[in-house]
Amino acid sequence: KLGIRDAFTGSVGDPKEKALSALADYEWLIKARFEYDGLRVKVPFLHRLPDGSYELYFLMLGLFPMDNDMLFYSSMVWALEGNGVRISKMHIMHLNASYVRNGELDVDQLFVVSDYFYNGRHHPSKPVEEAVRESIRDLHGPLRMMDAALLKEAPAPVHTGRCTGRIVCPYYGSCFVSEAGMPFNS
Repeated sequence: KLGIRDAFTGSVGDPKEKALSALADYEWLIKARFEYDGLRVKVPFLHRLPDGSYELYFLMLGLFPMDNDMLFYSSMVWALEGNGVRISKMHIMHLNASYVRNGELDVDQLFVVSDYFYNGRHHPSKPVEEAVRESIRDLHGPLRMMDAALLKEAPAPVHTGRCTGRIVCPYYGSCFVSEAGMPFNS
């Protein structure tokens, strides 16, 4: 769909330096891992343009991407630009709602590359780049608060109705270890 020829493909656990060095050697980066100030992101598609800037393709495996996941998008751009990667264009690739498969899968028809997020009526609304740029925040403070929280001792768990609602929380056993040997109807 994107006409990718010369590409670096990232892997789980790649050090951030691997993606940074790939910027010089490849026109396209796929699933590259970047890190900035402790925030690690995986970039779906990054394409180097002739002027040295990059266009970023977000990937959404749904029909009509909306701007309700803006923290994800803006954090990715914040981390990239913190590494000196200049983003000049942003797009979002998503599934085509009107595609009907007849025979062999047609990837060019299956996906749509859009420059817009969609509204509740599935009409293009706000440009991706404009919406993301408006949402970028300095994450240094929140990241420091998260680091500080990791150094604190975890508070004792408190049993609430959510722990054993319709479905028992998957962490129930690790929060309430003392109840491990008790029968469920106790």
